Amino acid sequence: MAREYGKAWFAMFTDDHFTAQPNVDKFLYMTLLGQPSLNYAGVTPINLKRWRKAIREGDRVPSEPEIKMALIRLERNEYVFTDDETGEVLVRSFMRRDEVNKQPNVMLSALRAAAQVESRKLARVIRAELSRIDIPTITGVTDKAAQLRTNLERAHAFAVGHLDTLTEDSGEDFPEPFGEDFPEGFREGMSEAFPEPSPEAFQEGFSRPGEIEPFSEPFAEGFSTGSVVVEVEVDPLGTADEKLGGRAGAHTRTREAGTQPPSPHCSQHPEGTNLPCRACGSARQAYAAWEVQRRRLDAEAKSTEARQRADLRAQAIIACDLCDDDGYAEGRPCSHNPGQAETNRAGVERARAALAAKRSKEADDA
Repeated sequence: MAREYGKAWFAMFTDDHFTAQPNVDKFLYMTLLGQPSLNYAGVTPINLKRWRKAIREGDRVPSEPEIKMALIRLERNEYVFTDDETGEVLVRSFMRRDEVNKQPNVMLSALRAAAQVESRKLARVIRAELSRIDIPTITGVTDKAAQLRTNLERAHAFAVGHLDTLTEDSGEDFPEPFGEDFPEGFREGMSEAFPEPSPEAFQEGFSRPGEIEPFSEPFAEGFSTGSVVVEVEVDPLGTADEKLGGRAGAHTRTREAGTQPPSPHCSQHPEGTNLPCRACGSARQAYAAWEVQRRRLDAEAKSTEARQRADLRAQAIIACDLCDDDGYAEGRPCSHNPGQAETNRAGVERARAALAAKRSKEADDA
């Protein structure tokens, strides 16, 4: 289900904190809300060129460093979070502000999008946001309603498992984006104008721009393991630990599973069932945890390979006397081969000679 518009709450423009921000920050925030690539979890790829064009003023287009500085300030004010390593940007309160949980299919899309996040920083923020959203309850007895209930439960367990896996044992503070673009002294100057958020910000949740009254945290006391609710107003999905049988337990099952995925169904329902079944729910959660671990290992392998390629490229640039620090020579990617210019010249001469010979033959035949 593609987005065609985004909601902008009126209270945003009367909120003293939001309206006090620089205009470029406010325009960028609104631009992010209107990105077609913004998914229902509030995540979009970094696209500085598109954003610069969107917030231009007359003929003046903001520079790339200006956009990056705006993203840094928006993160310090907890409106937007950016991970330039994974190329992802998160509009932190998007899911609540857009009320995705009021439409079951939209919420399903949001959960699936959350399960695709690569950034550990963004995963921590999304996990806090998910804890503030009630999962929609599907009332009905049709097969379609039962399937949607199952899909929502499975997607929620999978998303929570993925986010918890990314943020496991990550108690450190994540660095600000674009660390290589601005010197430390410059960032200190920005800090004076835009103070850092409190260290407890991630644990205590975040208020949305223009929020008048604080939202209470749902499920504060949790629910008993294995709770099953059918056709009621609130679905007690419980905490992440309860849904996954405890993180340690879920991870243990994942490790034991090895390369073979566990069955998503219990032994009594090997083909699955639309009826409430606690054992099937546990089996689905174990399968979701296994799949999260598999994806994490795949991502780590790809990341390691990418870093190795980047290291080799950096070493080649350092050892090369022909190119600049970015690996370019005369505006083109450098091959780091001192004899490349001569090879190219000889190739051009051979091509010209062949073309001249062809033309000469055509003239003789004519």
